Amino acid sequence: MKSIKNFSSMALMCILSAIILTSCGPYKTPKWKDIGANETAFLIPLQNGTKDGQEALKSVDYLEKKKVAAKRVYIEQIEISTGRAWYDYEYIPTDTLVYSTSCTSNS
Repeated sequence: MKSIKNFSSMALMCILSAIILTSCGPYKTPKWKDIGANETAFLIPLQNGTKDGQEALKSVDYLEKKKVAAKRVYIEQIEISTGRAWYDYEYIPTDTLVYSTSCTSNS
């Protein structure tokens, strides 16, 4: 009787351990964006701005400051809780990349 009780408690501990170890949150997949040779890109922040610190998006000075010189850009992400459990979360980007294709004419 004692061995059955030990076996059942060990089996229960193994099942609980397996559930706890496998119920992890989503993997943080790195987000890389490529910029084509004929494109100009601007890295625009999506958060952490206050009303006093905001600038006009259509401002030429603002866009010149946010222009990206690289051809591959890493988009930062933050973890946002989506439920009550510790593993209920998702990653959302903190920046967005806006593309502008440059066209030249020889006429």
